Amino acid sequence: MKYKAIINDIDGYSISAAYVTDRIKKSDQPRYDNSPDYVGGNGLYIANKDREHLGTVLYLYLYIFDLDKKIKIDIRDYVLQENKMKKVSDKLFEYIYEKNVKNKVYVTNDSGHWELYDYSQLEIVRPKKSKKKKQ
Repeated sequence: MKYKAIINDIDGYSISAAYVTDRIKKSDQPRYDNSPDYVGGNGLYIANKDREHLGTVLYLYLYIFDLDKKIKIDIRDYVLQENKMKKVSDKLFEYIYEKNVKNKVYVTNDSGHWELYDYSQLEIVRPKKSKKKKQ
């Protein structure tokens, strides 16, 4: 069954993990305090380098009229595939946001998993600028 929804917001962010060092003795803290490799203090320091990237998400936040329910759907993979890109640039994100927020779309629920009924409802492919020919 499909439900009518409105796109209230679009948000994207990266998820990463950092290495934490704690219980540093007071006598050893100056070595960490003065190091460009760590941030923190009072015996708890986070490594600036070697952060593990866990992934990026690009969420549509939707409100379903019929169910009076708010949901979110990750569209990152679809956006990258359609734009033939490896990451979502700031310009692409702005384009997607401007063209889709406040638009009405249809969603469907398959065993508790919400999806867009048809992804072509979204305008996500940014038009390429045409190159002017020299005369």
